[in-house]
Amino acid sequence: MVLFSGVRSGRIVLGFCLLLLTACGDSSPIPIGLSVGWSGPAADMGREVRDGVSLAIEMVNAEGGIHGRPLELLVRDDGNTPESARQADRELIDAGAVVIIGHITSSQSLAAVDQANESKVLMLSPTTSTNKLSGQDDYFLRINESISNQSVAMAKHAFEKLGARNVAIVYDFSNRAFTEDYGNHFKKQFADLGGRISSELSYESSTDPAFLRLENELQKQPHDLVLILAPALDAARLSQQIRKLGDDALLMTSVWSTSSDLITTGGQSVEGLVSSSAFNRNSTNPEYVAFKQAFEKRFNYEANFAGVMSYEATSIIIDSMRNLGKGALNDERLSTLLRNEILRQSEFQGVQGLIVFDQYGDVQRKICIVEVRNGSFVALEE
Repeated sequence: MVLFSGVRSGRIVLGFCLLLLTACGDSSPIPIGLSVGWSGPAADMGREVRDGVSLAIEMVNAEGGIHGRPLELLVRDDGNTPESARQADRELIDAGAVVIIGHITSSQSLAAVDQANESKVLMLSPTTSTNKLSGQDDYFLRINESISNQSVAMAKHAFEKLGARNVAIVYDFSNRAFTEDYGNHFKKQFADLGGRISSELSYESSTDPAFLRLENELQKQPHDLVLILAPALDAARLSQQIRKLGDDALLMTSVWSTSSDLITTGGQSVEGLVSSSAFNRNSTNPEYVAFKQAFEKRFNYEANFAGVMSYEATSIIIDSMRNLGKGALNDERLSTLLRNEILRQSEFQGVQGLIVFDQYGDVQRKICIVEVRNGSFVALEE
């Protein structure tokens, strides 16, 4: 009986040791969620965000992952609607995603943030910039500059550098949380400088863009500049319509439009168009040059702001997971720990300089004014 008892005890101890070894050598993947739109006029941004995230994940996995565990990317289409965004995030949360990278538009982020807060799952957006999500102690963080600084910089550039005095604004209200917010800050700054808003027109890209109708409406009021707050494809098509009708007004867009689709679709119509960005594609920063080469080698096209910022967002998640340590990766509160670690560390090296989070997960970045010249975005010296 004693011998039997000893054997049984030895087996129990051995089994326990094996369990410990298995736990210590856990190599299961860590699920990372990505929630972006794959259809409609903003689909180009969705593709670019996916590629930026994928590049960062592929690179860290090639190095052995996070403390021996690979990252697994789970992708969902947010459908560019509030309902689809919430559904996509719900699926990712149910699948165990410890963080959701997204959304790319302000309206979808605004629609989904309550669900992220309730589930205590970190949402880190590479591109959302609405002020409606600023200054809140929640599970939403972002690495893009808020709208207010971007729109104020553009209003000053329009008045002081371009000499504009009468501005017409066109809004895509399918992303109203961004476009209306941007327009309001632009209008106030432009009026304070002595400018005038001659007309304001809106449409929804998800239904009927009707660019000819918009341009006919624009012609009813005098203007020397048209500010187009819309995705790249729509901005390009409206610019073409403006030029077809002989309207030689200056053209301006927001960062939302600064993807390759603006230039490839707009062609000569968008030459001279001016926009803003927290990304300088002419940067010679070594980190950016290395990223640019790696991205182009992997995907065969040049990354714009969405690709850069999604890569940076993923890199911040990776750095923070490493800092948390191996044991934290199995903690059921990992998403909360990750959020707190990002806010605690606050400063991260981006590919074009430091990214500094405030206590609410908002950032400030240097605004770059860009102009389309000879089929390329060129950064202007301010």
